[in-house]
Amino acid sequence: MIECETVIDINVQKILTKKAYTCSIVALVIGTLGLIAYLVLGTIINELWTEFFLIFALPFGIGLVYTITLNKNYKIFKNTVMVNCYAFGDVALTVTTIKNNENIGSSTIPYSTIYKTKEIDKYIFIFLNKNSAFPIDKSRLTDEQIKEIKTLLIKP
Repeated sequence: MIECETVIDINVQKILTKKAYTCSIVALVIGTLGLIAYLVLGTIINELWTEFFLIFALPFGIGLVYTITLNKNYKIFKNTVMVNCYAFGDVALTVTTIKNNENIGSSTIPYSTIYKTKEIDKYIFIFLNKNSAFPIDKSRLTDEQIKEIKTLLIKP
């Protein structure tokens, strides 16, 4: 059995939400440009077709809401000490979450129910679905342990 811990902090959250954050910024920029075009063209030309640019209020609003939400979540993780403790067994992974030195929950996850895994430089991410992942800090493991964990996580 391999056991390890990973600190869940703002850096891990930024890695996990990088795609969502990028999309929210792109939507915000596109929406802003469209609304500026509406204001400028609507003032200069004053034609009915310029009303089309109001459609850009939608990506602006979505981008704004997502950006604000993600930034609030980052602030929460900036002020919270959270650690996931992992125990890799023969058929399942047990995850215990400790927040501010208090055990807040434990789950046993059979390897067969894991949606996918993703490895980057510092972490192995274990996805339970498209939106939820457990990060494993590779710096706290030996190369042999990492290899064994990868073997356990590969679906038969």
